[in-house]
Amino acid sequence: MATVRSRIRLADNGFVENGRAGILLLDRSRGTATGNTFARNVKAGVELFERSSARLEENRFAGNGPLDVDAGCGRGLAGVVDLGAGNVAAEGVLRQRICAQ
Repeated sequence: MATVRSRIRLADNGFVENGRAGILLLDRSRGTATGNTFARNVKAGVELFERSSARLEENRFAGNGPLDVDAGCGRGLAGVVDLGAGNVAAEGVLRQRICAQ
C-alpha cells in the first residue's frame, strides 16, 4: 500500500509478499499501524520518506528484505517512526536503518 499526502489508520491487516514494502508513506503522509503483520516484503515492512511519519504498535514483522522499518536518511528525505509498545520481530530485533549524523 502506498500513500501520498494522506492520513491512514491500519489495524489487524496482513501486508505479505509485496514487491516493495508492505506500507510506503510519502510526501508528509501520517499514519498509525496497530496489530498488523508485515511479512516477506521485498524491501521493508514499513517505509517512510519525504517527511512522513507513523506510530507503530503491536505489529509483527517477519522475513522482510534487509529492514523491517526504513525511515530513510537525508535532509528532506527521511521520515519519522514512533515505535510504541509490543512490536515483535521474528528475527528477535526490529531491523531499522541507522543514519550517520
